[in-house]
Amino acid sequence: ARAGAAYLLSAFAAERQGATAAQWAEALSRPALPFVLQLLGSLARTHAGTQQLLLAPEVMGTIHALEQHSSSASKAIGTWAEALLEAMRDAGLAATVDRLRQSTQASKRKAALDQRQRILSSMGMSAAAGDGKGPGSKRVVVSAAATAALIGDLQEEVGHVCVVCGEGEAYRPGETLGVYVFTKRVPLPSLCEPCGGAASAAHASPVSRGSPFLPYGSALGSLGLGGAVAPSEACHTTVSHFNTIHVRCHREAATAERSLKQPKQEWEGATLRNSRTRANALLPFWGATVGEEAYGACVEQFWAQAQSTGRADAPRPKLLAHNLRLLLLRFACEEQFSHDARGGGRESNIRLLPYFVQMATYLLDAKGEAQRRSHRRSLAAFVEAEGGAGG
Repeated sequence: ARAGAAYLLSAFAAERQGATAAQWAEALSRPALPFVLQLLGSLARTHAGTQQLLLAPEVMGTIHALEQHSSSASKAIGTWAEALLEAMRDAGLAATVDRLRQSTQASKRKAALDQRQRILSSMGMSAAAGDGKGPGSKRVVVSAAATAALIGDLQEEVGHVCVVCGEGEAYRPGETLGVYVFTKRVPLPSLCEPCGGAASAAHASPVSRGSPFLPYGSALGSLGLGGAVAPSEACHTTVSHFNTIHVRCHREAATAERSLKQPKQEWEGATLRNSRTRANALLPFWGATVGEEAYGACVEQFWAQAQSTGRADAPRPKLLAHNLRLLLLRFACEEQFSHDARGGGRESNIRLLPYFVQMATYLLDAKGEAQRRSHRRSLAAFVEAEGGAGG
């Protein structure tokens, strides 16, 4: 027994002086260590001399340190050390063994609390007495200075926010926001159709009620801003309840809803997020932090969604101009906005106007300055012709 105790003290002498991980690993790898622990455990059960020898503080400390090591990583060293201490407890030394273990637990608990306090202090917080519902209950108190600093660092969202995550460009910069819209394909009515034409026919599309639109054959017609249009030509009309959402949030929500026990289709779930107003497309916004490539991808997606409601063969700027014209006609002729989408009114739909113009500007510039110069010449020719006729 004396030789075994001396072996432990010599093998783990560095531990008492703050051994490194490499020194511990080397000591634990000694092949005789498991046998020494088993031998001492057997002797400690009945041999009083061995018990007194092991009660030496240095020996007990070494055995207790070995007890805390993982058995799988150290040839069952931790298991044999624990068995040795349990043998001493069974031999009437339970108080000594328990006191040693409790001292170690208290030391670890104090170290954890000190570390917690250091972390809280670095964040301007502190731990205070809790509500007394549990032993040692604590509550975290935030200092006034820390609270002021946190509030000062918060950025207030300015502008549109997502109906799913509640954030906008301040906290999710670079992510494209859009608005749920309902769009459908309609035959483009004649500009000279009298008031009460196609608009009254099941609200297929709003038409002019005596509005002073441009005549057929004008130079402005090439812009798609009210020129000659064949009666059979199709376009799209769009309305909205103006609920905004990140394109990514919409995509993630649609994916999650398809995995439900009772799956939902993409626009079925979108209707719920859109205040129960029907939606079948997402009109994107070109925010200050959104790149042109990201916005362009969302524009392509919008037109794919619009064409899925029915094909309309015309340049996109022209289709968008007709869409804008039909929206304005709803205002001018006091048409309903909620007939098709079952939601949305004048206030929500007037907010679409700047984003129609924004997309039109993007589409005009998409192929470079040549397209914009061509339209500028057409507009100048029309204005000059109208000015000459008026003179």
